[in-house]
Amino acid sequence: MHGTSTAEAIVEAASARARQLGCSSVKAVRVKIAAWSHLRSGELETAFEAASRGKPTENAQLIIEVVAPTAQCRDCGADYSPDSDALRCPSCGSARVAIDESREVEVDAIEI
Repeated sequence: MHGTSTAEAIVEAASARARQLGCSSVKAVRVKIAAWSHLRSGELETAFEAASRGKPTENAQLIIEVVAPTAQCRDCGADYSPDSDALRCPSCGSARVAIDESREVEVDAIEI
């Protein structure tokens, strides 16, 4: 996802939750983004600010947590945090690994 469309989706989710709770504004939105998602925090913050104009999130703080990917070796079963330059299993050296970045972007919490 690009920063703009991601920010718009975050604003919509937070605004919908605020309306659901009968609140007119959101204080903060905490999101988790995958480290390898290619989203830039600064770009997301700028897009969030623009997408928030006139919405319940207009003055909300966007709190971004970057989540490192995890991997599991398909040969020995070791769990580890891979380096972007070296994906091989540190335990057995295998290149047969499964990478789990979880979700690219996840709204973790909304403070009303």
